[in-house]
Amino acid sequence: MDRPRRWELLVALVLAITSISGAVLTYLSIQQESAASEADERAVIETILIQQQYAGATAQNHGFGDLAARYRRLLAEAEALEATDPERAAVTRQLANAIAAQTGIAEFFSGDPGAKGTFDYEAHLDAALHYFDVVAIPPDQPDRTAARADAYRDRSQALALGAVGMLAVVVLLTLARVVRRRWPRLVLFAAAAGGYLAVVAVTAVRAI
Repeated sequence: MDRPRRWELLVALVLAITSISGAVLTYLSIQQESAASEADERAVIETILIQQQYAGATAQNHGFGDLAARYRRLLAEAEALEATDPERAAVTRQLANAIAAQTGIAEFFSGDPGAKGTFDYEAHLDAALHYFDVVAIPPDQPDRTAARADAYRDRSQALALGAVGMLAVVVLLTLARVVRRRWPRLVLFAAAAGGYLAVVAVTAVRAI
């Protein structure tokens, strides 16, 4: 096989490898951009779910606060009836104790959990927010998901730039193929080979 023929085969082979590399980089870039879009959507959904969790816990907190107020009123009423109507006072106290037992509000009273006690709304809200920790979304999860989306997008951009770099290498190889003078085409081929290696190295570093 003569030298021009070998040269044509070499350039054609390198062109094929470069074109395939560019196509692979383009495909990977699209995949990373798709993953970034999905992560963005997931971050929005997680944010909504966390807001719903907080809204539900807040509503529950207010409801238990109302029960705590009723519990205090019943205890105060029982104390007031103690001297005049002990039987009714006992029934009223039992009702108050039943509310406390069923709801567990007594543990959220600061000081004496009785008629003069104060319901700790903040402590109960914190307990309500952590009640479903096993299945609940952590408060910082949307931020972590958004950060993952940014990482996907950065990799997508790096891969897309790598694909553009491969296109530039293809142009250099095409010029090396059509130029007839020996030294210019060798220079173009060397530039293309160096460009290919540089694109692969830079893309690998930025995409990892």
